[in-house]
Amino acid sequence: MTSPFRGVPLRTRAIELMKEGHTADALHVRFVQEGEDPEEVRSVLTELVALQHQAAAMDPERLRNEAKWMFHRGASVDDVVAHFVRVGISEEHARPEAEKILVVVQRMQPCQRCGTPTEPSAFVMDFSGFKICSGCNLRDEIGRSEQRGVARDLEAVGMFGGGAVGALAVGFIADAMAHEANTHHGATSSPFCSRCKTPTGVHVSRYDPATRSRFEPNAQWVCHQCGAKIA
Repeated sequence: MTSPFRGVPLRTRAIELMKEGHTADALHVRFVQEGEDPEEVRSVLTELVALQHQAAAMDPERLRNEAKWMFHRGASVDDVVAHFVRVGISEEHARPEAEKILVVVQRMQPCQRCGTPTEPSAFVMDFSGFKICSGCNLRDEIGRSEQRGVARDLEAVGMFGGGAVGALAVGFIADAMAHEANTHHGATSSPFCSRCKTPTGVHVSRYDPATRSRFEPNAQWVCHQCGAKIA
């Protein structure tokens, strides 16, 4: 097997091919088949894989997300700085960055449907009036789109295969499905309680009027477990 890279140093060839997405195992087989020394191939690929892992560990976006994850679980600034230093960032740069991330985390609020910590500016209001994260909103959009697509298919079937009466019946079904898509998807039925860390919210109307006095006077949704006001 003749390689177009013959004459190019092994390390350079390996770097170029790994950039193209080839795995270290595949390159090991390829280089050995081309007649390269197996020990040299193993040494070069081991070094490059280690450098890949080091680069991935120092990816800024990944490090910020890891720091947020640590802060949400009670880590201190010193804990996050130590983590940054372990992956090769100097403490001089690690500490200011950790402190900035902590400010962002302290400003975050839980999604009222799934509890995902979210920056206030990123919230979307759902059809129940709750603030939800982009992930929940995307799932709502997908659900509505799927149901509207089925409704359109039903209408097409009714127009071309069922006559006037059939088309009318299918049209009613399609309208009902479209209505369901716009009312069910996008509504939060069990809001998330930031105290209990679970979606346990219920509307106060579910409680006997005699027991509602234990809730905040202006509460409409409360946690079923702890009674905390949700909205």
